[in-house]
Amino acid sequence: MPFTIQDILTLKVWRWRVWGFLLLFITVRCKIVMKGGAIMFSFFTNVTKERQKMEQSKKEMELRHNEFADRVRMDIQTGEEELTLKKEFFNQRYGHLFRPRNK
Repeated sequence: MPFTIQDILTLKVWRWRVWGFLLLFITVRCKIVMKGGAIMFSFFTNVTKERQKMEQSKKEMELRHNEFADRVRMDIQTGEEELTLKKEFFNQRYGHLFRPRNK
């Protein structure tokens, strides 16, 4: 199945479109950085900055969550201690009314 002239021209057009897209992508998403007299491209600088911000906010959120969880655990523990104290006080004061008679 040989290629026709039209197929070859179509392939060339698509190749130019791909190169144009890549060039546009590189100019939009890359930043040219001069290091040591040589031109270097730092790809996806915006993406890495956004990723770092997301990781930092994730760490902060985990820290806040851990602090909140610790406070909730302490509240539960103090609530249980208060409940046991109230039970003991109630049993001391009214325990004789609730003891079984047939012992």
